[in-house]
Amino acid sequence: MGITLPWASVVIPTYGEKGIGLTRTCIESLIKAHGEYVPETIVVSDGDEPSVLEKLEQLCFETKAKLISNPRGGFSRACNAGLSLANGGLAVFLVNNDIEFIEPALLIMADAMNSTDAGIVGCRLLYPNMTVQHAGVFYNPAPEGSPVPGYFDHFGRNEPHNHPMVLSLRPSLVTGALMGISRWYLEVVGQLDERFKFAVEDLDACLNCMEAGRKSVYLGYTYAIHHEGASRGRTLEEKRDRFPELIQSEIDALLFLHQKWGEDYLLNFRLPQQ
Repeated sequence: MGITLPWASVVIPTYGEKGIGLTRTCIESLIKAHGEYVPETIVVSDGDEPSVLEKLEQLCFETKAKLISNPRGGFSRACNAGLSLANGGLAVFLVNNDIEFIEPALLIMADAMNSTDAGIVGCRLLYPNMTVQHAGVFYNPAPEGSPVPGYFDHFGRNEPHNHPMVLSLRPSLVTGALMGISRWYLEVVGQLDERFKFAVEDLDACLNCMEAGRKSVYLGYTYAIHHEGASRGRTLEEKRDRFPELIQSEIDALLFLHQKWGEDYLLNFRLPQQ
């Protein structure tokens, strides 16, 4: 393992027994991909049982990560617990525990943050079959009768990993599954809005960043694998089976985002052809 350097920190929220294996793969791939530039790593348990915490403690001991045991409170609260203790001087990276690193993406993202003076940066995320899962986020007005006025989707989803349109550097909303937040953002704007709990707190952060005068940037020149839905499920049916209480939380979060920013403002983030 390389030397832990203070250039950046990584915050990895996790929950449940299944999160142990995912978190191990995430951290071990991070260490392997970043060599001598391994950032400070902070694992945040979101209200786990003692038996799960014991296994997380062993994992963090083996990988030289820090562990925070946080009361169950949602993704944004877990992230903020890690952000509060992060020492990274340049940036703090929020990393879902179902991310797997193949190349030193954090170094490349940090370089892009420096060169563009961005407050937030995201990167290309691929499914395990090497098609695109995320290449930026766009807004979609919802059809009539929907419980929310609009929702968000990922640009380039299911395209080949090397499609020209995803190999770019451009201003964009980005997902919190792998998001670099600059030290400037944390000092000037603050942490994530915990009122969102389980959804769209990442997009709210991107909007806050732009309102404060800096860019939110998508970087397509590096990538990581995202085992999307490995913890919570991908379809509504899977989510209802695993965490039925989260479905209404996601709807409430989207409604609050529309209330906070307004439909007219969010329409600025549609795809160009719309």
